[in-house]
Amino acid sequence: MYKKWIKQILSLNSNVADSAVYTLSGLLPIEAEIHVKAINLFGNISRAKCDSIEWRLAERQLQIKPHNSRSWFIEVKELCLKYEINDLYAYLNNPLSKFQWKKLVKSKIHDYWTSKIIDESKGYSTLKFMDHKYNIGSVHPLAISVSANLKDIRKIPVRLKISTGNYILQTHKASFSKNHISPTCKLCSKADETVEHFILLCEKLEEARIPLLSKILDNGSLILAKVTTSFPIDLIQLIINPFCYVDINANRTVFEETSNILEPLCRQLLYNLHNKRYALLANIDKQGSRKSNF
Repeated sequence: MYKKWIKQILSLNSNVADSAVYTLSGLLPIEAEIHVKAINLFGNISRAKCDSIEWRLAERQLQIKPHNSRSWFIEVKELCLKYEINDLYAYLNNPLSKFQWKKLVKSKIHDYWTSKIIDESKGYSTLKFMDHKYNIGSVHPLAISVSANLKDIRKIPVRLKISTGNYILQTHKASFSKNHISPTCKLCSKADETVEHFILLCEKLEEARIPLLSKILDNGSLILAKVTTSFPIDLIQLIINPFCYVDINANRTVFEETSNILEPLCRQLLYNLHNKRYALLANIDKQGSRKSNF
């Protein structure tokens, strides 16, 4: 239910990869949030007085209960081992301060899930345009509007569906139907409707593409000239997710220019292409229904 709500907030399909949801939202999985609460509760118990019931119970359970016990303390011990927080009994006898314990727990759990989410996202072909950067507590810039303008906010869902590989084109329909549906672009009928064809090549979308594409090339060249990259700039990658080429920690100025100048242009281009495509498809369907009536 937790993941479902996040997907609904981001206007993503229910079948989008979970790792994409967490990368875009910057949220921890609910499992990790529960683990944080449980381990921090143990920290509270470790700082209690040695003659308190909770502390004495913890000491006894950790000493005598086997690893397959259903004891809450043993379950927390197993959780801590998962996050490389070792020897809970030692922390019980030499407790850390509240600040130190929470800092340790946060660091260990964040490191674990950052690595896990990034590794998982790399395994999805649908996420090939994502930059595989999971910053817990920070919403991905692809999902952020630079203004509170409702028109700008409405462009985000299309943007996110394309970046996560969930924008349905003819090639997707063909794959889902095991090629019972043709992958050929319905607009131009000249090639398979891949994401590259949709964004860069379909001649029926030229009118919506050309004005913004030239601006993206001009501004992208100026902004990314300030960045040192070890790999060539790919135009389709730049349009779908320009943030794969910039790092806020390496160059904040370039990151802000990308967010405020380049990203709005890319977002507008994808939104315009989306609207033009659906208008043309609606017209094609309308003409088809008229012919079927004769």
